[in-house]
Amino acid sequence: MADLPAELAYGKVVARLILAVADTTDAGRLPNAQPAVGTVTFTPANVIVKTALPEPATVVKKPIVCGIDANGFLIDPELALGVWLVVGVYDVSYRITDASVPSHSIEVLVGNDDSAPIDLTTAMPPGGPILSASEYAELDARLTVVEGGGGGGGVTLEQVQDDLGVTSLVAGVSLTKTYDDGAGTITLDVDAADFDPAGSAAAAEAAAIAASATTAQGALADTATQPGDLATVATSGAYVDLSGTPTLGTAAAAATGDFDPVGSADAAEAASQPLDAVLTATTASFTTADETKLDGIEELADVTDTANVTAAGALMDSEVDADIKTLSLPAATTISTFGASLIDDAAASNARTTLGLGTAATTASTAYATAAQGTLADAALPRVAGGASVENIGAIEENVNTVAATGAAETLDISTFGVHDCTMDEACTFTFSNPAPSGKASSFVLILRGAFTPTLPASVDWSGGTAPTYATPSVYVFTTVDGGTTWVGAQSGSAFS
Repeated sequence: MADLPAELAYGKVVARLILAVADTTDAGRLPNAQPAVGTVTFTPANVIVKTALPEPATVVKKPIVCGIDANGFLIDPELALGVWLVVGVYDVSYRITDASVPSHSIEVLVGNDDSAPIDLTTAMPPGGPILSASEYAELDARLTVVEGGGGGGGVTLEQVQDDLGVTSLVAGVSLTKTYDDGAGTITLDVDAADFDPAGSAAAAEAAAIAASATTAQGALADTATQPGDLATVATSGAYVDLSGTPTLGTAAAAATGDFDPVGSADAAEAASQPLDAVLTATTASFTTADETKLDGIEELADVTDTANVTAAGALMDSEVDADIKTLSLPAATTISTFGASLIDDAAASNARTTLGLGTAATTASTAYATAAQGTLADAALPRVAGGASVENIGAIEENVNTVAATGAAETLDISTFGVHDCTMDEACTFTFSNPAPSGKASSFVLILRGAFTPTLPASVDWSGGTAPTYATPSVYVFTTVDGGTTWVGAQSGSAFS
């Protein structure tokens, strides 16, 4: 399987998981150690990694499931100790038989090589409250400020009391609070004398800083759209500030009273004027009957005249003989007497009689041999009934399969050739194929040439149970009556010269 792009970096993770189980029959009474059985799954927190070399690629990191060997050590899918992961943050989850191990996160770094791998034993939280990444960052920032001391440090006594969850700190008395970050502990040891008193200039400065925007808020403000970047209409909402508005006609500036209301006599008169103009320009009214007649005419229909009928390949009624119209033989015709006698036949059987056709005319073509089959039949030898003999048939010709160079293997098709003339150019193994089915006999002649060793099928039975010695050229005859399961072989001769 192909490797990932060379641009990616990797780190190694190792672990050993052992169960503490009840004491058994050994000498002591302390709990016994038992290697854990199960799997450990590493699920990437960020599944997408993009690389540029050797060419741009998007790498999708999938969860990797590792096993635990017989000694409790973490092994990868190839059963090697430990597992190599693409650098990044992973959620580690455990499926241990008869035990429950809480999941946790680890960050795999480039420096986690064979000499300094991440060990899940030390990376696993010891238990108890765990600070999230954001909580740890906030605590670290606050500790940095506290370490600056009082008298201008910018942190008030009230702020620290709120953080520590106490109502008061007393000068000269230290208050200790320990935070567990999952990899170790951080202890905060503070005294009221370390901070600026409420109302001092430093405390006021700290309050002003607290009221200021954060760095993240400032970054958002820098990229925000400002009112000056917007079109005027976005802030005014006035139609006159719109661009690309349509041009209105003069009627848009008129008052509604300048127009006749719908349904008034003036409006009805105005509506009837276009119709009056149409009627004035016509000689008669268009009736319903006229509309029906027009609807019955085919779209784009031509006038039925001689030119259009002739163009359509038809004849006008005046061009057709009256006898043709009644299906009678015209008085003046060029039809022969025989043709006329065929035309007036009342049925197909009468027509066949007129044409002199026999029953073969009504037989399906599949009932007869094709021309190709007839050619084969002409060339075929007559079949001899069982027990009969064939005499005086003259010389029999056989198709010969000539193989100039057999190579290391050669298959002889018995159904195609009765004689195979093969020259070996190296030691060759022969196979016999397509004999007649069991119950019928297949025989063929094999002429072997070449100063190499032939290997004939193991299904060949030889006289005396031993294959004859080959010497070039040799002639063999093979026969089977059971579909090739057993061949009877005989060497006609060898070393012909």
